[in-house]
Amino acid sequence: YTEPDPRDDLDGMDVARKVCILARECGIQILDVDLIAKRSLVPDELEAAASIDEFMAELPKYDSLIAAEAEEAAAEGKVLRFV
Repeated sequence: YTEPDPRDDLDGMDVARKVCILARECGIQILDVDLIAKRSLVPDELEAAASIDEFMAELPKYDSLIAAEAEEAAAEGKVLRFV
């Protein structure tokens, strides 16, 4: 992770901001970063974790959810990508 709090990396907002900047540089009028569709990889149950340590301790419990998505994608000849 590159941010002090890994939730900031996994929620997708940083990438949405960068896409917004790039779009504006390309002449595309995007008025608000919230108009860019994004998907957070932070499980809903962990968004309110009291600390980074608590978040990191609980996160592995949700690995099976992403693994199931990866398996489903693989069955269709696809892969998951997180930008």
